[in-house]
Order: sequence, then structure tokens, then C-alpha cells
Amino acid sequence: MDNRNMKVLGGVGTVIGAGITIFGKTKYDAAAGQYRVSEEFGHVNSADIWSGHMSNYKICIIIGAIVLLIGIIILIAGFLAAGNSQVNENENVKENNKTASQRLKELQEMRNENLITQEEFDEKKKQILESM
Repeated sequence: MDNRNMKVLGGVGTVIGAGITIFGKTKYDAAAGQYRVSEEFGHVNSADIWSGHMSNYKICIIIGAIVLLIGIIILIAGFLAAGNSQVNENENVKENNKTASQRLKELQEMRNENLITQEEFDEKKKQILESM
């Protein structure tokens, strides 16, 4: 998955998770209010029903918080991966901006230190000269 997709997925997950959590919390508070009223007036059956609703909304809050957390983690990972790829891209640009003369000097040093063969040197030298 590329950085952009991770950022989008993380952002969407974060928004959905926050929405589910807010919805669950709002509904939980409403159910808790109804539960308190039912208990005050002695409606045991009604209080039991509202207690059940409160339990369901607790689950909703927990699921929303988990989705929110996963979304945030994916979003952060997307930004971290983007930063790393930007560093690698900058290094590639620096390497490509070297002059042909610099690249030929480095190539000659590698040949002098027997890091590459004469054939490899000639092939790479030809590529550098053709790219000018």
C-alpha cells in the first residue's frame, strides 16, 4: 500500500471511529438519563430496558474507539512512510545531479581499487558519456 492510500485509509478510519464513538457516547448519555428517570419513578422493567441499551452503547463506544485508534495508527504510518520515501527521493536526486565528471572520477577510483573489472568500468563509462 502506498503512502497516499495509507493516509486516506487512516483519515477515513479516524473520522469513522470518531463518529461511532461520539454516536455511542451521545446515545449512552441519553439512555443513562432515561435509566435514572425510570429508577426514580420505580419503573423496574423500564429501568432494565434502559440498562440494556446502556450496555449496547458501551460496546458501540468501545468499537468506535478501536476503529479510531487503528485509523490514527494507519494515518501516522502513512506520514512516516511518506517522510522516509521523501528522504530516499532526495538522495536519488542528489545522486542524479552529480556531474558526469564526478561520476567518471568515482568510477575510475573504483577501478583503481579493483572494486570493478575493466569491462564493468568500460560499460559504465560508456553509459555515463551517452547520458551527457
